[in-house]
Formats: sequence, C-alpha cells, structure tokens
Amino acid sequence: PFAALPDKAGYGVGQVTPSRAGWLVDHRNANSTIATNRLHGAGHSVFWLTEGASAPGWAARPGDIFVPASVGASAVEEIARELGVSFHGVATVPGGAKMEIRPVRVGLFDTYGGNMPTGWAQWVLEQFEFPVQLVFGERIEAGNLQEDFDVLIFHTGLPNASAGNARRGGRAGGRRGGAGGQNNVETLRNALPPFEDWSTMEARRVRLTAAGAITNLRAFVEAGGTVMALGGESTKLAASFELPMMGGVFTRDGGRANNQEFYIPGSLVSIDIDTDSVLGYGCAPQIATMFRSSPVFDRYPGLTPVATYSAGSPLVSGWAIGDELIAGKGAVLSAQVGEGRVHLYGADVLYRGQPHASFKMVFNGIQAANSVRR
Repeated sequence: PFAALPDKAGYGVGQVTPSRAGWLVDHRNANSTIATNRLHGAGHSVFWLTEGASAPGWAARPGDIFVPASVGASAVEEIARELGVSFHGVATVPGGAKMEIRPVRVGLFDTYGGNMPTGWAQWVLEQFEFPVQLVFGERIEAGNLQEDFDVLIFHTGLPNASAGNARRGGRAGGRRGGAGGQNNVETLRNALPPFEDWSTMEARRVRLTAAGAITNLRAFVEAGGTVMALGGESTKLAASFELPMMGGVFTRDGGRANNQEFYIPGSLVSIDIDTDSVLGYGCAPQIATMFRSSPVFDRYPGLTPVATYSAGSPLVSGWAIGDELIAGKGAVLSAQVGEGRVHLYGADVLYRGQPHASFKMVFNGIQAANSVRR
C-alpha cells in the first residue's frame, strides 16, 4: 500500500466511483497524504474516521479519509489520475466519530551551517507537499509562536534541560553562535552564491536557550500547538517539559547497559505500531525502522506509546549486541500537554528519506495538529 516518493509520474490511475455524499480514501496509500495537502491548499477540509466509524459498502478502519462531496468530482478525479489514489463514493456521510483535518502551518527548525537530518526532513516534507518553512533561533527565542505556526519540528538545536540553565538563561541568553563576529558574517554573506536568501544569517546564529526557547515552546504547546522532536532531541524535549519518561537501555539486573551489553550503530529493527492511535493511522501493524544508537524510552507513565520495539529479538537486518534489551520498549511516544501535544520519535523514522513505512507517524502528527472532533 505504500507508493514510492512522488515524482508525479508512473502511478496507476486511481478509481473514482459515483458519489452523493462524498468519497472514502484508504489512509494506507502513501499518496493520500499528498491528496490531503492538495485539498487543503484548495481551501477544503477533510475528515478522518475514528473508532466506531461506519460506512456502508466500506470496511472502515480508524484513519480512513472522508472527502465531502462539496470538494467536487473534478478535483478528486484529477488527484486520482495524477497520484493513483482511489476515491470510493458513498451515498451517505459515514456514521460515528470523525476528526476534521484542517490546514496547518509547519515550521522546521534549523541551525547556523545547516543540519543534515533536518535537510532530509525538509526534503521528505516537500516531496509530500507539506507547506513547510525553515525556522531559526531568533524566531523561537522571540516567542508568541502560535501567531505563525501550528506545528514545530526539531531534529537539532534544543538546549539540554537543567534547572541551572533555566535560571541563568541557558547559553548566554540566546547569544549568537558560530565563529567570528558581525564583520565575518558580512564577508561570508557577500561571498555566498545568490541561490538562497542569506539575509537570515544572523537569525540562524541565535542559539536556543532553556529560559527563552523552552519557555516559549511550552506556552505554544499549552495553547494548542504541536511540537515534534526526532532522535536525540526527543529526550531533550521530554526533560525540558518534565514529562514522566526515562530514556536508556537497561540490563536485566536494572543497571544501564554499556557498549559490550548493548550496541546497535546502524541496523534495521522491528517495531509494533498501534494503528488505532492517531499517529499510527494508515501504518502496518509491524514494520522495520532504522536504529542508529537511537534513544530508547524505557518507562513513560502517562504517555501514549505509538510504537514499541518488537518482542524477542527485534533485529531485522544488520547486526546488534543485546537487541533483546529493547524489546517492548518505546520507540515513538505522544503526550498531551495543556491544549496541545508533544510527539517524541526515538526511532529514526525519516532516515535519509528512505523508510516510507514509518513516514506516516510524522505526517499524521502534522496533519492532525489542527483537527477538531466531530
């Protein structure tokens, strides 16, 4: 059910059947994400079916997408033709609970000099037609984030949480990072080729602080925003938000495992996904994901486990020492904080634009950020 990264060519043509009330779309089709983003771009909302939803003639699954008839047959026919997404027409609006999925404003944080995983994340999001913009330290430190964003994503840059940093304003209260002073920045800006707007170099050099950025991010989430942290940033964010999560890999006697007891530098491991959870909509119940010395969530009372490492020996491909120690432990978690949500991705679910099966856990977190239960 997972299509290749969209090059807008080579797909089979999706089917569109007649409708009076609208159409249903299988969330397992990877290009349903693009279809939703295109409909949002045209000013339309769509709906995700949730638990207990029903639709005559359709085996309803949580997360299946309902497109109202008001969108128009010509719009869905164009998407079906270009992306291979099929639209199953229904005579009545599906019964049961639904989520209205609305457009979102997505910010992806980056640092001075750039960050490779952030670049891959930007590329993946752009391929699936998310309206993503890069965000730098100056904007996060300025606060009032809900004015410009609904979702903020971090692959790098979050400060290490500590009470001392919070009291003292972190690393010099958001000072400029990078080598050299203003003259060096001007020299570098003038020397760079004009394929990008380099006027933001000063904003890029501002480091995030515990007192500034974390305070602003907490206010953003409590007011209804969504923050997503990937890789090592997930444990930083959990600590900064004081979420009840313990990270690490532990031996059977309760001590932290050393490199002789546990080591997976870069291999595929199996995870089990709760496909009834919003982040798991459209995913397969069990998939392989990349593990590169990734954070492992050992205990997390009160947080929602979206994905956990499979029982027994989770190793699928590559090599590992002690992979059984992560069996049953958290790989992806979600938490309600105030009116908003925090999503923590320990597993490398976007690894270099390759693991399509796990992309949806990120996509769903973005698209559901402005959702309203109906």
